[in-house]
Amino acid sequence: MNKGEYGYMNRYKKNHVIGVLIYAGVIVVLTLLAHFLNKSVISPACYVLAVVLALPAAKHFVAAFVVFSFHTIDEQSIEDLNEHTRPLRHGLTLYDVTLSSVDGIMYSPYMYLTEGKIYCLVLNTSAKVTMDTVYDYLNKILVNAGLQSEVIMVHNISEMNRILEDMEDNAETHMELLHKIKDEILLYSV
Repeated sequence: MNKGEYGYMNRYKKNHVIGVLIYAGVIVVLTLLAHFLNKSVISPACYVLAVVLALPAAKHFVAAFVVFSFHTIDEQSIEDLNEHTRPLRHGLTLYDVTLSSVDGIMYSPYMYLTEGKIYCLVLNTSAKVTMDTVYDYLNKILVNAGLQSEVIMVHNISEMNRILEDMEDNAETHMELLHKIKDEILLYSV
């Protein structure tokens, strides 16, 4: 599953939790082997391997922990949103976009890119990561890439449905430009 596809966030977390469990299991087995073998060469080697494997285990743990509170929105909500965009031939949909910056982790379960506009749904914000923070960061990504598009922040699913329902198809959309914007946004996504 690739970044920007529906279900990416849940799969991302699941893969990293599985990674933590596998590494933890191997570390426990190596530690037990080292303890019970008591051989002059094998025991220290098992301990060293267990310690070395702690770093990739920690990497998986941090990756899962950082995004643990973010969830792919339910299929019914996605179906409602996509129902409005199916008749539109000229636009791109991104799901589960998690942007990381020094300000924190920013999450949008749904983005719709059209000619000159990015509609960004942000459901969960915190004191540090607000709608304005996400707005500023998306604009910074676009400016750094030399791309122009108006970012429109949406704070709930029903508002996003209303916006998409009122949208008209633009036959003159430059899909290459939309793909560049998509690629640039996903470059900053975890």
